[in-house]
Amino acid sequence: MAGVLAVVMTYFIARGRDAIVSTRYRRLGSIYRLPEYTLLIPPLALGAGWFLFLLKADIGGNPAMAIVVAINCIMALPFTSRVLGPELRTHEIRTARLADSLDISGLARFRIVDWPVLKAPLLTALSFAAALSLGDMGAIALFGSDDFITLPSLLYAKLGSYRSTDAAGLSLVLGVLCLLLMLPALRADGRKTEDRA
Repeated sequence: MAGVLAVVMTYFIARGRDAIVSTRYRRLGSIYRLPEYTLLIPPLALGAGWFLFLLKADIGGNPAMAIVVAINCIMALPFTSRVLGPELRTHEIRTARLADSLDISGLARFRIVDWPVLKAPLLTALSFAAALSLGDMGAIALFGSDDFITLPSLLYAKLGSYRSTDAAGLSLVLGVLCLLLMLPALRADGRKTEDRA
């Protein structure tokens, strides 16, 4: 969920930047650099801020999953913007006038114009964001519980209780999952290289 949200947000931030640059408010075009500033905020500090806010707000229910997904999404934005941003800007320069002249916009533009060309960078960005979120220990350290736990926090718990065999098995599962997440990106990148050749 965090990976998908990060890719979608990166896509719309890049699209917004291109729309702003084409108007008289060009100085606001630097908004596409906003995701990079999230690297200045440690995930644990961001999670602690949300924890204190929710404690003061006294919000009912258990929003732990939504907060963990949101924090992991924010932490993945710099990486997805680095992968997807330049590709999208290059693609926009090549296709913007043609798409506008044919009056193709919205989902139709994404399906017909963007997806065939941007499939590889989109899958690569999604793979990076999903693998990063899968291995994150920042937000779950504050919001995790017996009912809501991730693989890294479970691995940490097993290591803390000196159950090294269980920890080794969880490490293997985590490594295999990260490898599986990268396979679609590698296949798409390989096809893109073949098409260029």
